[in-house]
Amino acid sequence: MLVEAKNEDMKRGYGQCIAEMLAAQRFKEQEGKPFAKIYGAVTIGNIWKFIELENKTARTDSEDYSLKNFGKVIGILLRLLSPPN
Repeated sequence: MLVEAKNEDMKRGYGQCIAEMLAAQRFKEQEGKPFAKIYGAVTIGNIWKFIELENKTARTDSEDYSLKNFGKVIGILLRLLSPPN
């Protein structure tokens, strides 16, 4: 999982985070240990947006997550960091 923090510019963070996710994907493939999915997040501190990269397709969560609902943000982070079943 990769996180990109931006100062009030979420849109710029998407491109940077996805580029980092693609680089991580390529690195793991070259090691012979490819990941089925790579997850990322972009945040401006109080707002979080989550991204999933599968193969060469990136999907951005349609919902913005606010730290007003801190438990939800932490729950998503913990789920994404948990080993697959």
